Amino acid sequence: MESLCDIYSRLGKIFYHMTEYQSAIVREITVLKIFEMGLRQMTPKVVQSYSKLGLYEMVIGNRSRALYFLHKSLLLMLVNYGETYPDLLVTFANIARIYQQDKESKNAVNCYIKALELVKSVNCKYHINVSFCCSSLASLHYEMKEFKKAIEYQTDSVATLCEIFDERDSRLTDAKKILKVYCELAQQGNVYTPQQVPGPNVGQKT
Repeated sequence: MESLCDIYSRLGKIFYHMTEYQSAIVREITVLKIFEMGLRQMTPKVVQSYSKLGLYEMVIGNRSRALYFLHKSLLLMLVNYGETYPDLLVTFANIARIYQQDKESKNAVNCYIKALELVKSVNCKYHINVSFCCSSLASLHYEMKEFKKAIEYQTDSVATLCEIFDERDSRLTDAKKILKVYCELAQQGNVYTPQQVPGPNVGQKT
């Protein structure tokens, strides 16, 4: 039974990379139906199927269904596997991206704050995922014209990276550049566009 699920899941991933998203969705829904009919137990593969369906629906712009599948995946991760489950942050990031695209900035901020609290509780204070969450929150607050919070979060991101990487590391130097641009644009009273300030590149894991 599980081997059949693996086949359908691989087919779904192939269709996804071929940009045949509806075909990918059909295969992944079939995986869930097989699990429901046969195994009737929670496994990481069920969680992954919900995550993939959320991603596939997000790519085609079906945001309500994407949010449903991603929230379902997130709940199953937390209930069945706890706060250390490896895909939690990616799922939080994808949910936040949907809210951000829908101009629901406050929901996106709340999502990243929850992710940041979770990351800090699981990892040490200075961890790359802490920096990512802070950088994402900085970007969102800047879009909301909340310049002080944007600069505070980006400063935290830079401080975290300083504890992890050498000062010449590109991730640290890029974070410093973003902080500098935030400060300059805040003084001018402008809000950045994606062309002005590069955003974090996390999410859409399959």
